[in-house]
Amino acid sequence: MKPIDRYQSCCQVPGWVITSAVRYARGRATYIVGMTVDLLIREWEHIHPHDQVVILRDLQEEQHWRETTDRSSLSRVDDPDWARAWQYCRDHAPNDWTPDTMWPLKENQ
Repeated sequence: MKPIDRYQSCCQVPGWVITSAVRYARGRATYIVGMTVDLLIREWEHIHPHDQVVILRDLQEEQHWRETTDRSSLSRVDDPDWARAWQYCRDHAPNDWTPDTMWPLKENQ
């Protein structure tokens, strides 16, 4: 029997789980960021458009924070992974999504 790869999902991961993983990874500076981004990109086409929009908003906030905040070098170590996630998800966003409809966030969102 072939051993199960701990990091490779054998089934689709629900969009809400990936949304939660992205939100968890936002506060980290560890291997989990890269692994979460890999999972996000791998599963993106299977995530419901509503969840995609939530993730896009979170990624946009993360990019804004990274571009406007003076940070330590430890905090900068994950910049390439977050940029990769933002670029991929933005390029594969739902058809009706546009970045300018999401930032800055409105009180009613």
